[in-house]
Amino acid sequence: MRPVLEELGFECRLLTRRQYECITFVRPGAEEWSSAVEIRFLCQEVSGADEASWGTDTQVTSWDVHVQEIGNDGWATWNCEGPNIWGVDVSMRDAMLIASEMLRTEPLIPTGRNVPRVPNSYPLVELWRAIRNRYEYDEEVSAIGLARDDDGNETLSFTDDGRVYDFVFSSDGKEVMFLIDGEENARCKTYVRDLMGQLSSAIARYPGDPYRMR
Repeated sequence: MRPVLEELGFECRLLTRRQYECITFVRPGAEEWSSAVEIRFLCQEVSGADEASWGTDTQVTSWDVHVQEIGNDGWATWNCEGPNIWGVDVSMRDAMLIASEMLRTEPLIPTGRNVPRVPNSYPLVELWRAIRNRYEYDEEVSAIGLARDDDGNETLSFTDDGRVYDFVFSSDGKEVMFLIDGEENARCKTYVRDLMGQLSSAIARYPGDPYRMR
């Protein structure tokens, strides 16, 4: 399998995912990506074995990957479902053969930080979905966009009835600053319910068209 890994630029890493120890395949670097393919073994706590062994509770899997565009300027998030299981209780030889073939065809998933046009903050993605769902048919809401500064802070911005609303997610993931027309309005945790509450209160203060649904 090593020639395939070297050809495709992957290295193996071990991680724990629930009751499984997983061999993952990563393209390291400043813009780290990982294959959707994994080789999994049951954890010792579940299997009761002294150590993981090939051929017993060994699976070759891959994730269903769906790319969803966020906003209007080329940002996107990768959503993973599954996994699909392609081999069960397989020998080391068979697992390597199956994984080697799949590594050539299965998609990649961004797993590093600061990958261009991929948000680090999952709460930012959740907030974008909440805003989109609530204001999907509201023509006053427009230009939902994202940006990341040199410090890793990420901003979700949009306009409503001529006003500019910014949610700035701190790079450490602990806080969000809410601005209206460039002026700080509030700071809060990254709970989407609280952020939508701040937004609803702000829009209520600037009602614009009185017949719009808030």
